[in-house]
Amino acid sequence: MVVETNHPDSHSQSPPVDNNINSDHLNLHHLPPNTPPEQPPSSASSSGASSNSLPGTPSATPNSNDEPCREPSQTDRLNFRLLASFLERINNGAFALPPHQPPSDDEGAGDPPAPRDPGLLQDAEALMKDAATAQGLLMRHPQVPDGLKTVPVTLFPTVLDRGMLEEVRGIQGSINALMHRVALDRGFIEGALAGAASVDPFIANLLEIYRQVDVEKQWQLGLFRSDYLEHAPDSEENGTAGDGNNSKHPAPARFKQVEVNTICVGLSGIGSRLAPCHSRILNFLQPAFQPDFPVSDSESLHLYGEALALGHSVYCRQHPAPHTRVLLFVIHKGFEFNIMDQRLVEFASGLPTLRRTMESLRSTARVDADGRLWVEGLEVAVVYFRTAYMPDHYDGKVDWDLRLLIEKSEAIKCPSVAYQLAGFKKIQQELSRPEVLSRFLRDDPAACAALLAVNMPQYDLADPSAAPAIADALAHPARYVLKPNREGGGNNFYFQDLVDRIQAVRGTPLAQDYILMAKMQPSTQRNVLIRAQTPPAVVDAVSEVGVFGTVLARGETEMLLNRRADAVLVRSKALGVNEGGLALGWSCLSSAWLV
Repeated sequence: MVVETNHPDSHSQSPPVDNNINSDHLNLHHLPPNTPPEQPPSSASSSGASSNSLPGTPSATPNSNDEPCREPSQTDRLNFRLLASFLERINNGAFALPPHQPPSDDEGAGDPPAPRDPGLLQDAEALMKDAATAQGLLMRHPQVPDGLKTVPVTLFPTVLDRGMLEEVRGIQGSINALMHRVALDRGFIEGALAGAASVDPFIANLLEIYRQVDVEKQWQLGLFRSDYLEHAPDSEENGTAGDGNNSKHPAPARFKQVEVNTICVGLSGIGSRLAPCHSRILNFLQPAFQPDFPVSDSESLHLYGEALALGHSVYCRQHPAPHTRVLLFVIHKGFEFNIMDQRLVEFASGLPTLRRTMESLRSTARVDADGRLWVEGLEVAVVYFRTAYMPDHYDGKVDWDLRLLIEKSEAIKCPSVAYQLAGFKKIQQELSRPEVLSRFLRDDPAACAALLAVNMPQYDLADPSAAPAIADALAHPARYVLKPNREGGGNNFYFQDLVDRIQAVRGTPLAQDYILMAKMQPSTQRNVLIRAQTPPAVVDAVSEVGVFGTVLARGETEMLLNRRADAVLVRSKALGVNEGGLALGWSCLSSAWLV
């Protein structure tokens, strides 16, 4: 699932990109003689900081307890050369499907060159689908009851710059703590969202619940994911748009933050299982490839499972009882395509679990005199929302009353309404302002600087000071994306749609519900998209990276958990595609190969 993506459309005015993948693109010339890429991590351990007090925000640098890199072997260097070779073979047509040649009236037109091995891609596709099935990379089939199909994946891993990735992995602890601090600041939350709430009943309802809950005294559990795109601005983009650099020279490429997801964060489960599939594919294409082939790269999955288990443990210690307490998954009504990802998280927690819709909870959920939440006669320790982030997830007042009942209970919420509000686009825009961010990270200026460095320029469409940026967006819409305060993907506006929406809402109260953001200018890599019941597609792919984090805290002084995973989520899709749905095959899971 891609919640937000700011990829250039095929009509983008961004600078042309050389889409051939070769050794220069893979930074081979910049590698020290004995420094190959880092293999996809196989460890199941996660790294991060734990603290019993909140004021000490985790450092923005990578954790000091990370294992040192091992000395690279000749096999490591060979493996990387082979990956570069495979990607070049894509460019040269080795993996191309037999081309379809339409009739031509041109007497001199010749047939296109035949692929070197027409059957190679089909063999690789079959192997990848079988490997994905064996690893549990599956989702519900929308037309076949009880049927499953493979998740869309890339044939090859995605090459990422290790230094750039370390930068965003290293700040996740600071983001975790930041989200908690923001959630506790009632004045900031209500002030920042007042305008949007005045025109958006969904935000207004969440704020009304927030006002009635004593969040300062509750334990709050966050399973977060911060998403990034590589941004390599051209000198022409370094102005009002771009990244705020007014230099005439291109700024260096780095990851820029798309958003911080605080509710219903998916893909920690199935997203952790693709690396061994890629190892098998590379070994199939070149037997000399000697991969480290783990059963799964499940670090991010364990991170989430352990966080849920810790929340359960904290609740049980504070509310002792002889009976079993359960984890409650609040799920969508009807079809759930991402069931395997949810089940993997459930199984990783090791907890007894109920999966119930809001519709069923209306008649079965109750809170006793001690504030304990009960469902069907079972006491609930942790409520994990895998729904409730869109207006149509609530069927009127009865479901809003149910959400209030849950929020006021003693059960630990993941996320709480406070954490959910902290993830809105308007909050992200406010935190991109140095004077605002420094309020929450005043004890750690290094973390503040690191977070500001990954932000793109963002503007409230209703703010008079945004007028120059709005004018630039109307003149150069390819440089921007317009975001409403919505989760779930498919809500953003690009190009002429952006112009039309700005012109429709500018100067009206509805403008308060939109954020204008400078659009990233990402690089591309050639890859092959493998999707169920769809022919493979060789594309120039843009990839989004997600860093997983967890936090369990209460008030301003107690933080039992603040961790992040080294393993990252990678999702790729064809350049020019603005849709981001994994279920429909617009985006595909990938894995990271670090250089």
